[in-house]
Order: sequence, then C-alpha cells, then structure tokens
Amino acid sequence: MSVTDFLSHNSLARRALAIFLAVIFLVAAAAGIYIHIHYSDVMPHSPQPQTGRVYRMVVNHGTVIYVNKQELDRADTLKGFLSCSLLAPLSSGFSPLQSSDEPARVEVLVERVERQSRDQVHFWLKVTNRLDRPVFLAGTNFESRPIPELAFLEQWRPKQGWKLVAPCMDTPPPHVIKLNPGGAMTLDLVLELPLSAVCKERNIQLEGRFRYRLEYFDSEKQARTYVKKIFSPRWREARARVTLSEPFEIPPTPSPER
Repeated sequence: MSVTDFLSHNSLARRALAIFLAVIFLVAAAAGIYIHIHYSDVMPHSPQPQTGRVYRMVVNHGTVIYVNKQELDRADTLKGFLSCSLLAPLSSGFSPLQSSDEPARVEVLVERVERQSRDQVHFWLKVTNRLDRPVFLAGTNFESRPIPELAFLEQWRPKQGWKLVAPCMDTPPPHVIKLNPGGAMTLDLVLELPLSAVCKERNIQLEGRFRYRLEYFDSEKQARTYVKKIFSPRWREARARVTLSEPFEIPPTPSPER
C-alpha cells in the first residue's frame, strides 16, 4: 500500500502527520523570525571586509545588513527548510490545514459487488454530494437517467500501486451532469472480460483489492474544459477533483450447480 493510500484511509495517521508537520512549520517559522530580528540588531549596515561580512541581506521589513558566508548559509538553509515544510505535504496531495477527520465531500460508496461469472462482475455505486454547492460530472444524459463516465475502477498491484482497469475511453463524454447539494445518484456498472480493444492493458485478473476513483468539477465550465483537453495534445493540462471509494474485494467465482 502506498503512503498516500494509507493516509487517505487512516484518520489517526493523518492526524499524527498533521501535528508533526504543523510543529515543524512553527519551529522553522519561529527560527526564521528570530534570525531576522537578531541579524537586524547585531549585523553591520555597511560592508566589513575585515570580518568577511560583505554579503548583502534584507531583513526585518527592509533593513539592509551585511553578513559573512556562514551567517548567509545559515539563513538560506532555514529559508529552504521552511519552504520544504510547506511544499512537502502539498506535493503529495495532503494539507495539514485540512481537518484530518473531515469526510469525503463527494462520496463514492460501493454498495454491492456481485460476481456473475468468472469473467463478469456487477457493481452498484452511490455518489453523494455532501458539499453546500453543486458539483459537476462528465457523462451522458440518457432519457432514463444520467450516467457519469469518469468513474474508474482501479486495481492494487504490489509493484505498481493502483492501476486503471476500466473504463477505457476513446471518445470524450458528451454531456455535463449537475449534482446538487445533498443530491445522490446510483450507478449500475458491469465489468466483462476481455476488455474492449481500446484498452491498453486487457489481461486483467478479477482478484485482489479494487477501488473506484471518481473525477468531478466545481463548475460546468471546468468540466467542459477538461473534456476538451483530455482527448487533445494538451491532455496533461486537464485537471479534475478526485474522490475515492474504500478499497474492496471481488467475491470468488460462484461454484457451478450440480
């Protein structure tokens, strides 16, 4: 299990990491403030070649001072440490400013998984918007009901992590679906092997741990921009919010009746 996956499903670990990162940031910030105040009080305001203090620094809201190489390196090291303490959690998709016990704002619940045969599995999902504003999904508005198409089944592989299984798309979803605050929709999905020819990897074993990943958007414009870019040479620029279901296992193949 990857570190990100572990944190996404372990509230105690998220809380501990949030406290740890907050302490590191506060210590680094306090040390940075001390350096600025201390340097502005004791360091010369003009170069002193005899002491090696010829490196210009601006501290404490614009005060110009001169320090030696060691003193400059100390300040730069602290500045870099402070930056890393902010960027490290953000680069992994985790922010210590978020509530560690906050539930998923858009929830994907796998209500039922039923294996029909060795090569066919039936999934029932429920998507709920727990925000106080609408969210938007890319999919198809059928006459009977809307079907989001950016709901991806992923499989855990020890050497590769979470890997996409289905659906494999070669055309963009034609519509944008609005899900109002407190609204929910049920998805009835069937996975059948072998996968379609557009799939890059078709040799899938329906065993082990799986999860669903849903991509959604804050506005209709964002959803349409994503759909426009994802099937273009600019696909790397496409951005969507992501929510994950809890991992689950597919039941074994039913025994043949005698």
